[in-house]
Amino acid sequence: MKIHLRKETKLIIVLFIFLVSIYVGYKSSHITRIFLPKQTTVDTKEADKLFENAKNQRKITMQFRSKDDTQIRNLINELTFMDGVTTKYSDSKKNYQLFILEVPNQKIENEIKKLRQLPGLESEHIKSSTGVGVDTNVKENLENYKITKNRLQDLINKTSSPLSLAKFQADLERAQSKIDSLNSFVAMQERLVDHDILYISSINQTASSVSPKKVIWKFVYVTILTMLFLILCFVLLYLLTVAITNLMSAMGIRTSRGSGSSSTYKYGDYKSSYGRKVKRIYKDKDGKRREEVSKEK
Repeated sequence: MKIHLRKETKLIIVLFIFLVSIYVGYKSSHITRIFLPKQTTVDTKEADKLFENAKNQRKITMQFRSKDDTQIRNLINELTFMDGVTTKYSDSKKNYQLFILEVPNQKIENEIKKLRQLPGLESEHIKSSTGVGVDTNVKENLENYKITKNRLQDLINKTSSPLSLAKFQADLERAQSKIDSLNSFVAMQERLVDHDILYISSINQTASSVSPKKVIWKFVYVTILTMLFLILCFVLLYLLTVAITNLMSAMGIRTSRGSGSSSTYKYGDYKSSYGRKVKRIYKDKDGKRREEVSKEK
């Protein structure tokens, strides 16, 4: 049994195989890389979050993009080893580098001038915040605890009672703990004023190093393989359909016909009436009857 397809159906199948093969070859080879420069993508979420959460009075961002980042790498390396500079964040790869540095005020202006002279500087932003510094109440509390400490020290030196001595020493320890805590807080607040946060991002934007010959060859190779695979799939599908149809015919399963007027005449009936004998009666001029039997085609 053969399966007959209309010309339009065959054309659709051929077009489907061709388009799918082209698409798979395109996706697999990334042939557009030949014409477009290689884009370097950098995940800066962690660095951006750390920079935004920094409480320093002044925050500076400098973004670089160049084909040769040797100079910027050398300058960042000098900065990280400079006295008083603290590296808050670093992420350095072949194609990019991210650095967040805490730099003293008296040193950063000179370094900013050096950075501005480097090629590839795309943007620079400086943000200053007000209200950063040591609160007057904190300083007053610190001075009060220092006075309390000195007074307790004098009482300890003068007392001779063991109970009083134990009480004064416990009070002295609490006062000293408060002084240490406030000193740490004051030092941190002063550092936020005396040090700036510098966020440097540098991306090495290089041209595509992909070989056009290899990319085109891969595109052609994958496209042809995909086309052969799809053709094989359709051939197998055709053979499977034919096999199932023949099996159904062997099992006596027939295709149902429509209910039109022509369906009342079965193939066997038509065949039996085809070529039947027909008897014709003729009457001569003199009134005699004559019979003829003929086989109708």
